[in-house]
Amino acid sequence: MMNKRIAEHVEDVFAGVAPEPKVLEIKEELLTNLNEKYLDLLAAGQSEETAYASVISGIGDIHDLLRDYTSSGPYSSMERERRRNQKNILVSIGSAIVVLSLAVLLVFSYFGLESLGLALTIICWAVATGMVVYGVNLSKTSYEKHNNTFVEQYKEKQADDESTLSMKKAINSAFWPLIVVIYLALSFITRRWDITWIIFIIAAAVQQMIHWLLFAKSKEGGKYWHGMFWTAVVALYFIISFVFSAWAWSWLVFIAAVALQQIIVLLKIWRKRQ
Repeated sequence: MMNKRIAEHVEDVFAGVAPEPKVLEIKEELLTNLNEKYLDLLAAGQSEETAYASVISGIGDIHDLLRDYTSSGPYSSMERERRRNQKNILVSIGSAIVVLSLAVLLVFSYFGLESLGLALTIICWAVATGMVVYGVNLSKTSYEKHNNTFVEQYKEKQADDESTLSMKKAINSAFWPLIVVIYLALSFITRRWDITWIIFIIAAAVQQMIHWLLFAKSKEGGKYWHGMFWTAVVALYFIISFVFSAWAWSWLVFIAAVALQQIIVLLKIWRKRQ
């Protein structure tokens, strides 16, 4: 339940501020944050007046926050978009170099210069990696919280979210060109173009696993886990079907997967109760 005095105080704080989307987002998050803390203090035994005074004093300098995150501030959406565009250009070029490095290797191998082709390919990968890393650092933001006010917590959270998003996009940009290279290499070597495309399904499961291990928060673990599990099941289905020509019965993999999923869920519930 929204506390009326807190809501009125927040309205006063934001009085006269242009209702930009970011301003409304900060306002809504502030209201939610203050009311949650207020209820927590009441539950801890504090009086309504003491709890109210405590949450209000913990807001911090909202106008300083608005200067940073609205209009032309250093963390405004326009400035963040400019940094993201610079990063995307560098990452895209680096990814293109990775893909083209395969062509370099194939051309030199055709002329019997495998060692030179491999050396140039490694150089291409080194250059591409450098561009991707520089691009990520270019758009990366960091902030060291100075106190526990809402303003400081918000700045720290925004910096963490921006860094996580930037890193996730960089990994994805480097990951998929690598998968394309592996796919083409396996296809040319094995001549099994009818099967090697399965690597893209396997790669999707691996990507989910990487995101789960590096970025998932506790409440997001289930989302990543389910995506990774079912993508891996689909990959397993096609692998069994192609390798053993077992299309008549390989669909049973999905029934087995449903049973396995339920067993895993039950095990997780059992562990939480221990």
